[in-house]
Amino acid sequence: MFSTECHALTGSEKGDGTAGIEIYALCKEGWNERLAALLRDLSRIGFGRDKSIGLGQFDFLKMEPWDMFSNFKGNNGFIALSSFVPGKDDPTDGNWAVNVKYGKLGENAGCGNPFKRPFIQLKPGAVFYTGTEPKPYYGRTLTGLAPGFPDSIQLCYCLAVPCNIEWLDNG
Repeated sequence: MFSTECHALTGSEKGDGTAGIEIYALCKEGWNERLAALLRDLSRIGFGRDKSIGLGQFDFLKMEPWDMFSNFKGNNGFIALSSFVPGKDDPTDGNWAVNVKYGKLGENAGCGNPFKRPFIQLKPGAVFYTGTEPKPYYGRTLTGLAPGFPDSIQLCYCLAVPCNIEWLDNG
């Protein structure tokens, strides 16, 4: 989709001299151009904790369709591509690790306490057994995390890569 150019480290400091990232997005029909425009804007503004000191900017290269996650047969589970907070009806049978997220409001959220209440999320790579074809995404939206800004929300969804889980019987 696009690559990043790190403004904090030079190529030699990074080791291999390259910096890059790919982002996968699931778009509703008609949203592709809108998402591309939003990513172009974000590339100029920057993102992340050091955005306020001029870091977090990147070069948006391109956006293209990609359907490689839809070519599997016999799927009965999924692998989470990102951190997420499961919804009440999401599968629970699986293998995962947790992380405590200490979020912070953006600079446009008003004055006062910029910190959100911490919450527990599952780390990328979590694997869940669904028994049938998995959904394209899992997770939920959290509310009530910022006492000074009650309208704030935290989107806690992951894209789900279909997989076939074979249980091993160790006796």
